[in-house]
Amino acid sequence: MPENFEGQNQEEDLPEEKKDAQEKSKLTFRNLRIEDFDRMFQIRNEIVLEEKVPFGNREEIKKEDYLSNIQRSIKMESRGEVISVAAELNGELVGWIAGHLVREKTEVPTASGDVLAVAKKARGRKISNNLFERWTERIQSEWGVKKIITATQIENELSREVHKKRGFKETEFFERNGIEFVRMEKDLN
Repeated sequence: MPENFEGQNQEEDLPEEKKDAQEKSKLTFRNLRIEDFDRMFQIRNEIVLEEKVPFGNREEIKKEDYLSNIQRSIKMESRGEVISVAAELNGELVGWIAGHLVREKTEVPTASGDVLAVAKKARGRKISNNLFERWTERIQSEWGVKKIITATQIENELSREVHKKRGFKETEFFERNGIEFVRMEKDLN
């Protein structure tokens, strides 16, 4: 059963001058919940539609279709099949990460990183790194995971570079629905 992260606080990892210039922000981590849906939908559209990313699903998605995906993910999490971590900055959802345990035969227990999203206004605060670290700790402790796999579109050079900085290696190139991807893996030993 997934651990509940309610109430885990952390002061933002900002330089001292920024901390002094702003009220100290509270960054908290917890599980995703269905009440997060509207904000998640807003962040998804901000990233995909407003920023017009040159990769990914560039299409507007129907709210009911996205809700269906989120409901399925939260239900899977309640059964221990998905682990998610949500980040709140001063009580507002600003990002999340989620992934599932790979069920097909693998040499070592493996998790797939499925989504990592951070709201535009919350970037530059190492929230993405914090989410990834907390998710990794959970998949290791709850599932005994020794390897993480993920895939990103080949043209998404920023994502590829971020994954490489986190220790991922590119292992395979493939195409799905006319889009070229690169599979990336990270050993956690």
